[in-house]
Amino acid sequence: YGQNCRGAGESTTAYLRQNCEGQPSCAYRIDDPGTGDPASGCTKDYVAEWSCGDDPTVHRATAAPAAGFGVVALRCD
Repeated sequence: YGQNCRGAGESTTAYLRQNCEGQPSCAYRIDDPGTGDPASGCTKDYVAEWSCGDDPTVHRATAAPAAGFGVVALRCD
């Protein structure tokens, strides 16, 4: 979260996992308190990467700057 802000990104893996793990689809709201604020005053982007079950394919969902007000959709088909 926020890697576009001079490399000051922060991992939100634990919060994403807590909200989405084991579900076939998940709409993850980025304003979760766990996302924190890794770069005050900078409009942050968000990148989520995940895999589904035993499939090693890595999926990716992104939210453009101002992500703190958005949702990323994760899905395993």
